Amino acid sequence: MTLILFVNNLYRIVALATNFLFTVKILEFWFMFSMDFQGTLEELQALVAQLGVPCHWQHKGAYELALFDDGVSNLKLNWWPLTGELSLVGDPEVRDNILEKLQILLQDSTQV
Repeated sequence: MTLILFVNNLYRIVALATNFLFTVKILEFWFMFSMDFQGTLEELQALVAQLGVPCHWQHKGAYELALFDDGVSNLKLNWWPLTGELSLVGDPEVRDNILEKLQILLQDSTQV
């Protein structure tokens, strides 16, 4: 009987630890990819143009969408002007490089 209680408690501990680690990893992912831009659409378009990747913009109601026309990936940059939230989604092989460049540009633009 004691062994059964021990195993049940151990199972609960493992389940709680797993949930905690999963939550931490999701938060790490979110903070790694979360970006913010509080300027105008024209200012954001000028920053994105500095990436050197052709794109076209679409208004999608509550947000603006930049579709990258690189012929290789399916990259999309979403921007919600009311909150300033930016998200870059698409092929990770291309996204990570563009993301790094965009983060540098955003950081530089806030220091001006």
